[in-house]
Amino acid sequence: GSTQSMSLKTARLKAKKLSVQISEGKDPQTLKKLAKEGMTLGEVKDLFFAKELKKPAYQPSTIRNYKSGFKCWLEGDTTDQSIVALVRNNPKLVDKPLVTITDEDAEALLQMIGEKSEAMANKIIRQLKKVCNFAIRKKLIKTNPFKIPKDKMFRDKEDNRYIRPKHLELIKSWLIKIDKRSGALNLNAYREEELNPVSCCLIAFWFLTGRRNWSEGASIIWDQISFQDKTIWYAKTKTKDSVTYKLGPRVLKLLKAIRKAGLLKGPFNYSDVRKDYVFPSAKFGQITRRGKNKSPHVTDCRNTWKRMLKKFNLDYLPMKNQRHSYLTNGLHKTGNVYLMMKLAGHLRVTTTQRYAQMLGEDVTRALEHIDKEEVEPKLLELKKA
Repeated sequence: GSTQSMSLKTARLKAKKLSVQISEGKDPQTLKKLAKEGMTLGEVKDLFFAKELKKPAYQPSTIRNYKSGFKCWLEGDTTDQSIVALVRNNPKLVDKPLVTITDEDAEALLQMIGEKSEAMANKIIRQLKKVCNFAIRKKLIKTNPFKIPKDKMFRDKEDNRYIRPKHLELIKSWLIKIDKRSGALNLNAYREEELNPVSCCLIAFWFLTGRRNWSEGASIIWDQISFQDKTIWYAKTKTKDSVTYKLGPRVLKLLKAIRKAGLLKGPFNYSDVRKDYVFPSAKFGQITRRGKNKSPHVTDCRNTWKRMLKKFNLDYLPMKNQRHSYLTNGLHKTGNVYLMMKLAGHLRVTTTQRYAQMLGEDVTRALEHIDKEEVEPKLLELKKA
């Protein structure tokens, strides 16, 4: 195409201006596009993913949450057809120039997502607020349309429901099927009930340890476990670096059964990278509509979780509530908030104390009993015969 001619002086001034803008952190291609037509929210989002949303500043689970959440709620890329229809029938903000997005657009998006999930609506808006803060730092926009006042956001509701001990023991028995003679998993028993043994064992691991679902559960490798010391080691968790937790006898028995099942032909036996993982994925390397599956460990066990809830006539619970169940029932048994804080990996005791609030009067009575002042025992005089 034709190029616009300019004098040497004009070219130097233009180059000087561009160098100043680049030194301020602006990308020259970004500036050119923005000046011409304005980058869309989707393009700024992609720039944020490429430049900002990276390790070690963000945990892998946080990166996945951003990407999957935006893909679902902003682009309608999900298997849930009700969400697809919802996104299709509302203005698609990802295709709109960022500089033209208003506070009203942001509030409309909040309400749209809130029709399905108020908690998710709050989450997506907060994530978009971070994307726009990034855009402000890059001098792409001056104000943040997603900085919605707190009184206009949905009220945050903490889902503190948990599974009671009576149900929990029945569930564990259903999930864990170990052959008494060999000590390995009874894979035939899982097949007879048409259950996925890897998903069952992962959920059982959650209930027996209270570890976080994916970063501390599904992705663990055998090298993290010491059967001799009865421990599991994590290089990094949500709150700590390099931490070791003790493992109880029941989860050790489960892990040994999984290890033995790995020697048999079945869903735990692989010769590739999956052999290192406790909960290997059968879908690793498969081509799906979203591309090649690159995860050697399980990333989804929703079907087994839903079957479990249905079988035991339980109302719907998110999978993360397994951790609530472990900690709440553990606190009920021990009455020791500080012990459960250590087991949970919480940094502050106040985080653990909310599980005491969930138990209500049970823990209140226990704590009153523990704090009760000791009364000096009375000496009884023996009557003379």
